[in-house]
Amino acid sequence: MKGHGVVIGLAVILCTPLLGQTASPYEAVQRGNVHYQERRYDEALQQYEIASQAIPEAAEILFNQGNAHYQQGNYVKALTSYAAALHAGDHELESRITYNLGNVEYQQALQTLQHSEDALKHLRSAMTYYRNSLKLDPQQHQARYNLELAMRLRHQLLEQERQKSAEQGQNRQKTEHQGQQASNRKQDSQSQETPQNEQQSQGQSSHQASSAHASPTSGSVGTQKIAAPPQLSPEEAERRLDVIRQRAREIDQLRQQWRRARMRDVRMDKYW
Repeated sequence: MKGHGVVIGLAVILCTPLLGQTASPYEAVQRGNVHYQERRYDEALQQYEIASQAIPEAAEILFNQGNAHYQQGNYVKALTSYAAALHAGDHELESRITYNLGNVEYQQALQTLQHSEDALKHLRSAMTYYRNSLKLDPQQHQARYNLELAMRLRHQLLEQERQKSAEQGQNRQKTEHQGQQASNRKQDSQSQETPQNEQQSQGQSSHQASSAHASPTSGSVGTQKIAAPPQLSPEEAERRLDVIRQRAREIDQLRQQWRRARMRDVRMDKYW
């Protein structure tokens, strides 16, 4: 099974019968290995299970079971089998088991790419297993190669997260800017209406003052007219609003061009 160029080392191991044991577990492992090589993984697992019942803590059998589960894509069971094989304490197999544990974590990362947090967690585990495998066996070149793949995939996921955060920030700023523009247009519209309202109010006051001077109870002997501010025609008021709106649109276009120019500077390499 292949996944994004990762190298898998899943050769099954021939189990050697111990002194004084019958040959049945050994023969079961042999039959299981034949099924494995023929890609009949269900039959292989059946034979490995027969052997495991006779020798439950044999690291070789647990390792082969993990390989068969891995080939089936059952990474949870593969992880369990490899962990049990590692716990068995076979130092000759420890580097290979640790390497395959890294492969399981890497495949699980590929399965969870839509959820970057989960994928990054599996990649961190895979990288740890590959490094441990190299510590145990510096000649484990496959572990070195897969470690590089895991590091590159992690780098890409982190870059995607940064770009996503930047885009969300830009969208938030754009929304706030549009809201501010709407608020400014509303204020401009209200400021254009204010002289008319003041004129109407002043006209009413002038009329009331004239009436007061003409009243028999008033002691004044004359009246003085109040000069009203010049009134804008509806056409002139609309023209001024159009000028304000046009300037706001030009400013917004300049900001968008600047943002697009910055986004073009952010490049992301693909590693597979």
